[in-house]
Amino acid sequence: MGHRVYFYDDASGTQRAADGAVPEPLKEILALMDRVLKEPGSFVGVLAPDDTLITFLVTGEGEVQFDVPQPARRGSYMRVCNLEDCKTLMSRFAEAETFVHADFDGLAFEKW
Repeated sequence: MGHRVYFYDDASGTQRAADGAVPEPLKEILALMDRVLKEPGSFVGVLAPDDTLITFLVTGEGEVQFDVPQPARRGSYMRVCNLEDCKTLMSRFAEAETFVHADFDGLAFEKW
């Protein structure tokens, strides 16, 4: 079983809500990222088996914010990168049972 995925595509208005997230293999997650992460406001959320989350949010032309939310701390570890970097990160952690911010390089904590 793959990670559970949800998304919002601002260009087409299509979405899959977080409570409707479905398991997807890595190949499908990467294809979804290519399809969805084009317009500002579009995002892909990926839930690990333990319900930890990473998100990829388009913030500007060629910019995608990679985000590891920390609800207990009311903030997120994040960095802005390009789509290819985000896909590399997703591929690196495709088999992870949990998403831990310390496993990702170059993240800075920001309060919500």
